[in-house]
Amino acid sequence: PIDELAGRAGWWTLFEEEGTFQQELHLLLSLLPIAVLVAVSFYLSTMMWRYGTSSSMIVHSSICNPWFYCFFGTLAMAAGQLFAEQLYPVMSNTGILIFIITIEAVMVEVDKDIVAIENEASFLVCVALKGDQISVARPSMAEQQQRNDTVLLQDEETPTITSDQVDIIDAVDVQAGGVVSSNLVESDGQIDVEVKFEDEETPAVKGVDGIAS
Repeated sequence: PIDELAGRAGWWTLFEEEGTFQQELHLLLSLLPIAVLVAVSFYLSTMMWRYGTSSSMIVHSSICNPWFYCFFGTLAMAAGQLFAEQLYPVMSNTGILIFIITIEAVMVEVDKDIVAIENEASFLVCVALKGDQISVARPSMAEQQQRNDTVLLQDEETPTITSDQVDIIDAVDVQAGGVVSSNLVESDGQIDVEVKFEDEETPAVKGVDGIAS
């Protein structure tokens, strides 16, 4: 009976030998655990292969790199489950053995990657410490506040010229002898525009708050 071959035959026997539904189900259940392991291993080995190719600390120039080993071992384990009664014991165990060896080979690459990550982290820590040693000391909050108050006080004491006062200076008629100079006179918090002429007999023109008089 085909059910007596459970654990001693692979998928080839399941599809080629004839038997009752219960006998075939018994053989199928014996093959199912390895089939699930193969499916999960295909996914994990593909993810590890992708990580080793594009994201690992040790860069490889090709997709054919040591991270491929686990995928190859999964293929060998899957192939070992396909044989009939005569070859299944040898091929199945050989496939599982190759799978275990490839896992050990990938673990070597994982260990190398962990060491590289630790070295990179140690380097970044040393750089940060050295940067703290050579950096300029930052001012305290009190000193920073005092500097801000000083700047604000200087801005309040500096007189400003309005656009109307600039227009008055530009519009002064220089036909009476020409403008010698124009000054700003601050009085009672207001800025006056005082224009002096070369001709001493010509009275000065003085504008208060931007209005000429």
